Amino acid sequence: MNETPDHTTWLSSAAPYRLETKADKIDYIIEKLTGIPSLQSLSDVLEEAQDDDYLEEIRDERNSLWDKLNKLPDKQFDHRFDEIRQAVKNDVARICKLDDASTFALWIEKDAWLPREALCLWLGLDPRFGAQLIAWAHKNRGLAVAAVEILERWELINRSTWVGALSPPFRPKLFAQWANAKRKLPNHFAEWLAHVTPNAARESIDRELEKELAEQRAEVERLSRNLTEINYPHYKLSVKLFAALCAGVYGYDRDKRNEATRLVADIV
Repeated sequence: MNETPDHTTWLSSAAPYRLETKADKIDYIIEKLTGIPSLQSLSDVLEEAQDDDYLEEIRDERNSLWDKLNKLPDKQFDHRFDEIRQAVKNDVARICKLDDASTFALWIEKDAWLPREALCLWLGLDPRFGAQLIAWAHKNRGLAVAAVEILERWELINRSTWVGALSPPFRPKLFAQWANAKRKLPNHFAEWLAHVTPNAARESIDRELEKELAEQRAEVERLSRNLTEINYPHYKLSVKLFAALCAGVYGYDRDKRNEATRLVADIV
């Protein structure tokens, strides 16, 4: 199972990469203010769209803002950068609303979850905000670790439905078992899964018992067949002797009203 940072780590981290140079910080500020990613990322996206005019327009707008930020005095620039980082953290706190054990208890009573609800519970977030959470993550993937984590897990869920590993709506226990094999579950989610899932030792014992029971059933069926084959000739002989006795006493007449005679006649 892959270990991932706990929620206090990945929800409080502002950027999914190290911002070591001033150029990195400028790119970060621009993406937050305008939604325009770095020039390399922008070129990759628009190259697929084959829209050179639009690319040129966006590139000019971005370059102009980049130059303005680059010319700011260091102290003013650092202050602006700190403001942007705090704004991103505030966004994460606003969008990524943590659930708790009581909220989870309400959702675990439900027989099925939508994929976006399951995603939120897997992240330890309130499932009521699943749709806006995913939209926010797509927009902020270059700004916050939280957005990256959300999209990575969302992709895992989508791919699992493509190949049939999961089928929406998801049964809570089945989803939890699948999710726990991919990324770490929130504590209250993991505790619930451990409570409803037999431990490995018990599962091993159950499998051995099922195997032994199947073998015993097969042996009973074999012995039953053998017993039938052995006794069948003797059974037929006994019936014929009994029939002869009845015929001697009552006569071999099917029209007789005696039930025993008619029954024996039918058997023979």
